Amino acid sequence: MIASGSRRRFPITGAILIFFVVCCALFISQRSSYESRPSHIIAQSLDSAIGSGGPLGSEGKGVHGLEGEPVTVETAPPAAILDRPPIPSQSSLPLPSEYLHLSSSSKWCNDRFEVPYLTSISKTQAEYCDSTSTSSLRCFNSPTGKDGRTDSFCLGGPSLFDAQDGKFKIDCHLREWDADDKKRAPPLSQFPNYWYQTGPRVLMSQYMGMNAAAEQLLELAKYPRKFTILIRREEPITNLWHELMEISSLFYTMDVLRMSRDPATGSPLWSLEDAENTRILVVDDRDEGPYFDLWTLFAKRPITRLSKITEIDLRDPEYIIVPLPGESNPMWQGDWKTHSCGHSALLDVFSQRIMSFLGVDRSIENNDSPLVLTFIDRREKRQLIEKEDYVEEVKRTYPQIKIQMVNFAAIPFTEQLRIIRDTDVLVGAHGAGLTHALFLRPGSAMVEILPADFNHKGFRNLARLMGHRYFSSHALSNGTEGNWQYDDFSFEKPRFMQLINAAITSSSYKGLHDDDVV
Repeated sequence: MIASGSRRRFPITGAILIFFVVCCALFISQRSSYESRPSHIIAQSLDSAIGSGGPLGSEGKGVHGLEGEPVTVETAPPAAILDRPPIPSQSSLPLPSEYLHLSSSSKWCNDRFEVPYLTSISKTQAEYCDSTSTSSLRCFNSPTGKDGRTDSFCLGGPSLFDAQDGKFKIDCHLREWDADDKKRAPPLSQFPNYWYQTGPRVLMSQYMGMNAAAEQLLELAKYPRKFTILIRREEPITNLWHELMEISSLFYTMDVLRMSRDPATGSPLWSLEDAENTRILVVDDRDEGPYFDLWTLFAKRPITRLSKITEIDLRDPEYIIVPLPGESNPMWQGDWKTHSCGHSALLDVFSQRIMSFLGVDRSIENNDSPLVLTFIDRREKRQLIEKEDYVEEVKRTYPQIKIQMVNFAAIPFTEQLRIIRDTDVLVGAHGAGLTHALFLRPGSAMVEILPADFNHKGFRNLARLMGHRYFSSHALSNGTEGNWQYDDFSFEKPRFMQLINAAITSSSYKGLHDDDVV
């Protein structure tokens, strides 16, 4: 009976089972089709459902499961939604044209302190050797020099060193320089002279010759390219301003060479890969000084002095680079006049390169620790009379601020930069120590006390280019020597405190600081 009854119920049970399987297949098919739609289509269909009182209901009544838990209900999108094409992955259009031409600087500023300084020089490549020469002598020119002067640098080679003459010899028959050539670049004879016997005209005449044996150079052409950079440093090797103007001019030289193609090969005239085969050859006999290693950022072969060069150093052909001299640096232009230039990509990159080379923290944002005021403690000349008493007064007036006097001349340059990176307000008499403005974090404040009747604007302009606030005043009187470079000076304490207060107040909201002004 049981078996007979089961057989009678099987058709009904089987029909139910078949119906259930078919329904599941249809549901899965519909779900897969729906989930394959782009996410924004699904979102739009849900919005339509909500707005039209669909499954979620305009009254906020959702659907619940057996245990009362909310259940997500998916509905098929309306036909109009299904017909919409998907939004392209790159659907944005160009920036409105009004933004493309905004510049905070004039053409005069851009041509000296921004990227156009490099790009314009890179377009001036001129060959000075004729087509019969084995070597080449390519020079680049900047027409932005002081008082209309054209500043130049050159790359010549291959060359061999002649120990008898003490010169690097290239096989170069100079071209006749016609009127069209003169419109593009000056002849070598018209290259300018610079102070301290620096610059291409002097260095090439003293350390390069044009009459090398072509056959010998051709035989050595198979050697990998090597580069020698001729450097004669300016005399104040401990003067941070002078040294960094020279070093940054070298960096600009190397940047232009990286941007310029060799017409014969299409390759850059110099690349970062060439740094491994590049050396600095110092032709002066001055002491190394505190910034000697900075010259080697683009030159990984050991730095060498001409007076100590050996035969091993001289056996391979070299390409000679005579860089832009320090005096050509745009920062020397207008240093006795204020200018409105408010930024410098050149100085930003230079500063970042130096800090990276020395392993100093380059992050822009400072922390929310107390403000730090650093007073440059000059020891040899141009000192503020009774400076210790003045600094103590600042400490008493601003107990919440860290006040420090630092004799930068007595500590390594890397340590100087670490102190400067933690400084919010830099205070000092006019002098090279204020060159540290290059390394202050953006938005810092700098205070310069100038000698009486002395109106140099170089550090004012530097502070502006680096995005710092600048405050200055002139000393009441100089000492008895009558020489602003050496005389100590006096400055009334109330006026000194007003100057410091202005700088500190301006820093109340620097970075993460949020201090009351009054």
